Amino acid sequence: MKKCKLVLAFFYLIIVSCKSFSQSQEAQQLLLDWEKLTQFKKILKDMKDGYQIIHKGYTTIRDISSGNFSLHKNFLDALFDVSPAVKQYKRIADIINYQLLIVKQ
Repeated sequence: MKKCKLVLAFFYLIIVSCKSFSQSQEAQQLLLDWEKLTQFKKILKDMKDGYQIIHKGYTTIRDISSGNFSLHKNFLDALFDVSPAVKQYKRIADIINYQLLIVKQ
């Protein structure tokens, strides 16, 4: 009977030590996972900061180029407008008719 109790106590100690060893491994793995998570959070934050810098630069360049484009567009549109002095010139109709005759010939 004593021998049986001794064997049971021995098995109990083995099971408890294995259980505590596995809990220790789980705790170590949990600690490693937490460290990885903090590293990933830092990487994600760095990526977000980089994206914001690139986005700000891109929008600045886009705004400058669209302003430059609209400046040129306004200049070219103004060239297509007919001057009021030319509009009031009485011989414009005659000049246009002469040009049409030249093109037809």
